Amino acid sequence: MSQVKNTGGQKAGCIYRITLANFVTYQSVELLPNSSLNLIIGPNGTGKSTFVCAIILGLCGEPSVIGRAKNISEYVRSGCDEATIEIELYQNPGQRNVIIRRTFNTSNKSKWYIDHNLVTVKKVQELIASLNIQVDNLCQLLPQDRVQDFSKMNPQELLRSTLSAVGGQESVSQLDELIECRTKQRGLSTQLQTNRQTMEEYIRLNERLKVIIDAMQERKEIEKQIEICEKKKMFLEYKFARDKVVELTRDKNEAIKIVKTHQTKVEPLEQVIEGARVEIRRLEQQKLAANKKTYNLKDQVKEIISAIRLQEPKLKQIEDAFQDKLERHRNRERELQESKAKLEKLKMDRCRLVERVGDGTKVKMELAEIKTPIERTNAAIGNQKKQKSEIQYDYDHNVIPQIRAYQNKIRTLEDVDNKRLEVLRSYSEDTYKAVAWFRQNREMFQQPVYEPMMLEIRFTDPKFARYLESTVAGRDLIAFTFESTRDMNLFLQKVRRELGLKQVNAVCSQSGPIDRPQTNIQQLSYLGFYTYIVDTITAPSAIVRYLCRNYGIHRVPIGNEHTYKNSGKVPANINFFFTENHRFSVRVSAYSGEKSTSTTEIRPPKLLANTVDVEEIDNFNKQYIVRLRTKGAVPHRASIQEIDKKLSILESDLNELNMKRKAINEGVEKVRTITAQIRVQTKKVEDIEQEATFDIEQERHRAERNRKLAYSNSVTAT
Repeated sequence: MSQVKNTGGQKAGCIYRITLANFVTYQSVELLPNSSLNLIIGPNGTGKSTFVCAIILGLCGEPSVIGRAKNISEYVRSGCDEATIEIELYQNPGQRNVIIRRTFNTSNKSKWYIDHNLVTVKKVQELIASLNIQVDNLCQLLPQDRVQDFSKMNPQELLRSTLSAVGGQESVSQLDELIECRTKQRGLSTQLQTNRQTMEEYIRLNERLKVIIDAMQERKEIEKQIEICEKKKMFLEYKFARDKVVELTRDKNEAIKIVKTHQTKVEPLEQVIEGARVEIRRLEQQKLAANKKTYNLKDQVKEIISAIRLQEPKLKQIEDAFQDKLERHRNRERELQESKAKLEKLKMDRCRLVERVGDGTKVKMELAEIKTPIERTNAAIGNQKKQKSEIQYDYDHNVIPQIRAYQNKIRTLEDVDNKRLEVLRSYSEDTYKAVAWFRQNREMFQQPVYEPMMLEIRFTDPKFARYLESTVAGRDLIAFTFESTRDMNLFLQKVRRELGLKQVNAVCSQSGPIDRPQTNIQQLSYLGFYTYIVDTITAPSAIVRYLCRNYGIHRVPIGNEHTYKNSGKVPANINFFFTENHRFSVRVSAYSGEKSTSTTEIRPPKLLANTVDVEEIDNFNKQYIVRLRTKGAVPHRASIQEIDKKLSILESDLNELNMKRKAINEGVEKVRTITAQIRVQTKKVEDIEQEATFDIEQERHRAERNRKLAYSNSVTAT
C-alpha cells in the first residue's frame, strides 16, 4: 500500500505517479505529474503519446480505445516478453493512495494487482468506476488517434459524455430522467390534443345522427301512407279484373256458336281434299318406278362406255403397231445404212484407242510398274505420319504440361493482388467494400483514380516491403489516391455518407515527374547504404509524389549491418534511415540543440507482406525460355515442320502416280465401253437385215379387223 495520503488538496482519481517497464519504446520510466496542467514536450516518435496509451491500458481500457493496435501484445517493447504499467491514484481526502498495476506478455495475457495484491479485472473496474475514471470517454481522455472520432460526435453524444466525465453516472441518470419526463410531458400534451379532437368529432357526429333520426321518423309516416294507398290500389285492380272476366265469358260463348257453324260448312271440303291426297300418292309411286328404270339405263350406258374406254389402249396399241410397221418399212434401208456407218465409226475409235492405250498385256505391265512405287510411297507416308504423331504426342503430354507448369508458377508469383485484397479486408472492412464499389463505378470520375496504395505499390525485392511499411502510416497505405479534388469529394460523399463507410481514407496528389535532389547513393556506400526507398518501389507517379512529399522516401536511405555498426558516423543531414533490421530516427532539439537518436527494431510487414519476388520470377522466366529452346516447343515444332515438308513431297509424288494409274484405268474402261457399244450395234444391224418384208394392204385389213373384234367384245361383255 502507498505511504502517500490525500491531504485534501487533490480530487479523488487524480494520478500521483506512472511507472512503465518494457512498454513500447521505454525500458523503464517514471512520471510524477503535478496537480495542475502537465505538458510533455519532445520530438515526434520519442514516446509522448505512450503515456496516454499507458493510462488507458493501465486503467482497464481496451486497445481499440487507443486506435493504434488490435492486441495488447503489440505494446510490449521489442525484444522483451512482458511489460508492466503501474499507476498510483489519489483516493478520498485522508485516505492513502491506491496502486494499480497491470502486467501483460506477448501472448495477450494480463495480470492485475491492487496495492501489490493479485485481483481480478472486475475488482479493478469497480475501483476505477468508484473514482469516476472513464478512459473510453473522449470528453475525459482523448487519445491522439481518436480525435477524428471526437469530431464526429453529435451534440447529444457530447452532452452525455461531458456529464459523465464531470458528474459521473449520477449526472447521466439525471439527464435520462429529465429526457424521460420531457418525453412523458410531450406524450400527455399529444394525448390531450387527441382527446380534444375526439370530443369535437363526437359532437359533430351527434349532430349528424340527430338529422338522420328526424329523417327516419318522417320516412315512417310516409311509409304508412304508402301502405294505405297500396291496399286501395289492390281493391281497384280486383274490381277491374272481375268486370273483365264477365266480359270474356260472354265473348267465349258467342265464339263457340260461330265455330260450330263453320265446322258444318268445312266437312264436304275435307272429303274432296282426302280424295286428292290419294291420287297424289298413286302418281308419286308411278314417278318412283319410272325414275328407277331411268337410273338402270344410265348405269348400263355408263358400263358400256367404261368397257369401250378400257378397249381404247388396245385399239391404240393395234394402231401404233401398224403405224410402226409402216414407218419401219419406209425407214428400213435408211436405218440399215446409218447403223452400219455408226458400227464402222465405233470400230475405228476402238482401234485408235487401243493404239494409244495399248493392248491388255501392255496395260497390265504398266499397272504392275506403277503399283510398286505407289506402295513404297504409301509406306513412307505412313512412317512419316507415325513419327509426326509420336512427336505430337510427346509435345502434348510432356512438353505442354511442363510449359504450363512454368506459366502457372510465374502467374502465381505475380498474382499478389488477391492476397493483398484479403489482407485489406481483414485490416479494414470499410476500405475493402469501398474498393468493390469503386471497381463497379470507376466511370463516375473524370481524372485518374488509384486504389489503396497497398494494392498499387510493387517492390523490386520483397525484403524492401518492411522498410516502406515502417515509414508510411497505415491510414495512408489503405488510402485511395485522386488527381482531382472534385473526384475525391464525390468519392467521399458516396462511400461515407451514402454507403456509411466511415473508415475510408483518400488523398489528393498530382501525377508527374518526382522533384528529387541530385544525390548519388554511391557517395554513402562507405557507410553501407546501397539504395533509397523510392528506388525500391514501382507505383503510379501520383502515389510516389505523395509519399515523397509527405514522408520523404526519396531521402530515406537503406543500409546493412555495416551501417548499424557505424550509425554514429551518418551525416547530420540524414535524420531518418534504415539498417538491415533497425530504423533510426535522429532529432535535434530546437531549444537546446542536443541530438537524440531513436532506434526501433523493424517488424515484418503486414499490409505489404505479399509482394512480387522479381528475382524468382526472372529465374523462372529464364528456365522457361531455355526449356522452350532446348527441350520445349521450338525443337518439336521444327521436327513437325520438317516432317510436314517431307509429307508434302511424298503426297505430291503419290498424286502423280495415282493420276497415271487413273489415266490407264480410264483408257481401259473406254475400250471396254466402245467394245460393248460395237456388240450392241452389230446385233442391231443383224436384226435389221434379218427382218422379213410384209404386204401393207394386208396389214391394214388385219388391223381394221382387230379393232372391230375388240369393240364387239366390249359391247358383248356389258
